[in-house]
Amino acid sequence: MKGQMADAGYLFYSKMQQYMFPGTTYAHNSGGDPANITDLTHEELVHFHRTHYHPSNARFYTYGNFPLEESLETINAKLQEFTPITPATAEKIVTHFESPRRVNLTCPIDPSKFLQQVSWSTVFAQLLGSEQLVVDPIDPSY
Repeated sequence: MKGQMADAGYLFYSKMQQYMFPGTTYAHNSGGDPANITDLTHEELVHFHRTHYHPSNARFYTYGNFPLEESLETINAKLQEFTPITPATAEKIVTHFESPRRVNLTCPIDPSKFLQQVSWSTVFAQLLGSEQLVVDPIDPSY
C-alpha cells in the first residue's frame, strides 16, 4: 500500500476522488491511509470486520440452470448459524458544488512519468470543463 501511495499518479487520482466526491464512498481510500493504519487497534479491526462483513450486510445472487429453491435452502441453512444484526449506516448527504473549486496538491514527481502526468492532468481538466463527466443524474457531480 505504501508503494501505491508513493506513486504520484495514484496520489493525484485518490486526491481527485476525495475532492470531487466528498460525502461519498469514492472520497475514501478503501485500504486506509498508510500513515494511520498503525493507529488501528486489533479490537477496532475485529469490530469493523464483525460489523461490515456480517451476513446481515450481504447480498446473495444466483445464476445458472439449476433449481433456485435448492440454492435458497442451502443459503438459508448457513444464515441460520448467525444472529442478525442491523449494521450502522452512514448519513450520505452530498452537497452540490456551488462554484468551481481549485485544489493544489504537492507530491514528488517521477521524471520518467512527468509528461504522462501532465498530459493526464490536462485531459482531465478539459473533461471537467465539458459535460462529458456529468451525464448521469445519479452521479454525485451531476
